[in-house]
Amino acid sequence: MKKNYILLIVIGIILTTSLLIVLVSKNNPKKFMQDGVMFAVKVDGVPQDHFPNDGNKYYVDIECENARGQWKRMPDSSGNNEDFRISIDNITGKVECSVDFQTIDLNNNNEEYLLNNIVEEKAIKEEFSIPNYSSVTNITTSLINPTQFHYSNSTGISGTPLSVWSLNEDDEYESDPSLMTYNGGRYYHLYAQIPEEGNYQVCYTIEPVSTSSYNGLYIAINNTQKAYSYATTSLIASRCFELGQLSTSDYINISARKYNASATVPVMKFRLEKSNENVNYDAGYRYEGTNPNNYIWFNNEKWRIIGLIPTCTSSGCATSQNLIKIIRKDSIGSFAYDAKASNYTGEWGNNTLYTLLNAYYWGKQDGTNTAYCYRRLNTVKGKCDYTVIGLSESDFYGSMVENVYWNTGASVYNATANQSYANETQRQTLQGRVGIMNASDYGYGYYSTNRSVSLSTIQSLLLNQENWLYSSSYQWTCTQYSAPESVFNVSYTGGIDGTTNSQASLSNLVRPVVYLSPNVYVVGGNGTEATPYQIAKYTSS
Repeated sequence: MKKNYILLIVIGIILTTSLLIVLVSKNNPKKFMQDGVMFAVKVDGVPQDHFPNDGNKYYVDIECENARGQWKRMPDSSGNNEDFRISIDNITGKVECSVDFQTIDLNNNNEEYLLNNIVEEKAIKEEFSIPNYSSVTNITTSLINPTQFHYSNSTGISGTPLSVWSLNEDDEYESDPSLMTYNGGRYYHLYAQIPEEGNYQVCYTIEPVSTSSYNGLYIAINNTQKAYSYATTSLIASRCFELGQLSTSDYINISARKYNASATVPVMKFRLEKSNENVNYDAGYRYEGTNPNNYIWFNNEKWRIIGLIPTCTSSGCATSQNLIKIIRKDSIGSFAYDAKASNYTGEWGNNTLYTLLNAYYWGKQDGTNTAYCYRRLNTVKGKCDYTVIGLSESDFYGSMVENVYWNTGASVYNATANQSYANETQRQTLQGRVGIMNASDYGYGYYSTNRSVSLSTIQSLLLNQENWLYSSSYQWTCTQYSAPESVFNVSYTGGIDGTTNSQASLSNLVRPVVYLSPNVYVVGGNGTEATPYQIAKYTSS
């Protein structure tokens, strides 16, 4: 009996010792030296004496003493065989690194590693409600005390009486160019009081003319100019501009300008419409402020995440999906938005920059000697060799890029970020892999406390440095301005500008933008500039 008791004690000691050995072994990672660095590696919590294969299967957390460690996609020492590897830099002494590999299996509820979910958690949700201008009432004939006159500018409230506007059978005011007999840049006004409180828009049409000039239509509220549009030689200018909330104490002023006596003055028509209801918008999740942690390593360079945004994935936006939208940190140079010799346009999809980005930058081609590579009009050539810095569907990063329909609806001067977004989503152009940012993207880069501020005047508040998308140079957006040949840009002063350097034939900086597959996940990094998110595309195989 005593022998049995002693035997049980011995067995118990052996089992306890074995358990302690296992625990000690598991909690004290094996260490090994590689390239002068001491590594302690775990894979799913189990110590290893080597790095695992297939590095994009894991989320990797690296902590180093006397250095910075990153899990980063890069070539080997020979410059070939690009794959995920440990990058060690900022070395200040003897380096030791602990590296934890956590297996990612999106089929097994590891969705916390999806980039979509990370952005949704960290970015700011943008939702708003604005008037629905798809449901309107034409109240043109209800304008109170309309008066007509001509004057030397677009915001006058009185002048020399002269009637050039008359109501047509569609209850629109239509101009008669033959009555505009005064030259010298005169404006022919219709000035009236708003009949009832509500949300309003002005819709207008300007017929093409034989000779281009500054002859066009101007819109003002309470002596403040809101929008204008010129006639062109080939395109009918037909737009609606939101005026916002107006009351019976407000006045509208529509004027036709005869700037050049030798040029043809077009026929112009307009109507005033009141919204019957509001509509809700979801602008997605956005990064805002001075320098958010939205850096991402993409195409072997730093990009930044604009947000997780509702995106049209079929024609007419019949289907949509929330996708990550990213922008290159640095520009690829300055180019004309549309380098055609004549009839250049501010509409994304019909311009040369669209083709340059989607046929040459996408595809990694050299487009230097093409009709699309110009810094200004079709006269000043640019450098457009994208064989190295471009993207391709066969590349590791190019395979993550979605082919989507871009929001390109025209917006208006003095619009807020929300108004710009609502205007832009009214139209989608051709499919494309690569684009540039919208005016609303820039607007949402400001802190959300500034959503009611016009993007055209926000620069006066000296908030430039509070927007991470700001640059000290002009940048193109793909949001068309009221004039058919103009595009909104981000001014070097920080506001959205549709008047200076906005003609599509001129030159501004270009920062490529793409949308990422919803299957992109994070394998390392925390979104800071020093350690940007490292990403891969998940496949079930």
